[in-house]
Amino acid sequence: MSGGSEADRLLRQFERDGVAACLIMAAAAVAIERGRLDGAIGVLAGGALMGLSYSAIKGGVRVVVSAAAAAGGRAEDARTAGEAADGPGGPA
Repeated sequence: MSGGSEADRLLRQFERDGVAACLIMAAAAVAIERGRLDGAIGVLAGGALMGLSYSAIKGGVRVVVSAAAAAGGRAEDARTAGEAADGPGGPA
């Protein structure tokens, strides 16, 4: 298994665990407040805010990683092109 797919698997697990924890805490809030929903709604709203923040951060990281990979590829292409122009023995 490659490192990228392992990281993706761990992120998906983290996301599922976060949703499960939020739902369990919302259910606990309903039980503690004896059927009143205002606490559970607050927990779910906080979970939604956390999910939105997580999604924005995850998207930002993907953009930065993609840009870095593209820049690294361009640098590698330029280096390879320079070596090809110099010939097999290097610069004359």
